[in-house]
Amino acid sequence: MGGGGGGVKVKDSEAEKEMARIAADKWRQYNQTFVPLENQWMKEIEKMRTSDQYSRAAGIGNVSVNAAYGQAMDQLVSQGGNASKLNAGINAMASSQHSDRVNTQSRMQQSQTARYFQGLSAINATGAGKEAEAISSMYDGAQVANKYNQQSAMNEYQDKMANQQLIGMGVGAATRWGIN
Repeated sequence: MGGGGGGVKVKDSEAEKEMARIAADKWRQYNQTFVPLENQWMKEIEKMRTSDQYSRAAGIGNVSVNAAYGQAMDQLVSQGGNASKLNAGINAMASSQHSDRVNTQSRMQQSQTARYFQGLSAINATGAGKEAEAISSMYDGAQVANKYNQQSAMNEYQDKMANQQLIGMGVGAATRWGIN
């Protein structure tokens, strides 16, 4: 009942050894070339999550809101009219400006968060692509090595068969000569 094959050792084939060598080479190349760049990219993405970046995004939103309401305020003042009407218009505009500023800041900060998550998603997608590329190139290398090994084995077999045929022809010729 299933002894477990205690003393049986299975050696790696030449194709498996070649695949391992190619995989190790690709892994070394990936670590030397891409890992430092990916780490730098991840640091840049992490910077998107700092309070400075959120303040910057809110500030950009404030600039556009203030510019728009500044122009509207200039038009309101240039129209003139009595002071109470002008004062009521200014108060209504200030209230709207505040509401729009809060809304715009919120949208800009949400946009900043979306940029951060899109950056993380891009890093993830790149990693998945590199993994697929490494596996693909490892497979290609293994195929080349495997075909080479198969061709070598076929050549060796054909050489042995040719030698055996030559030996057979030599023995046949010697036998015929001996009989005659």
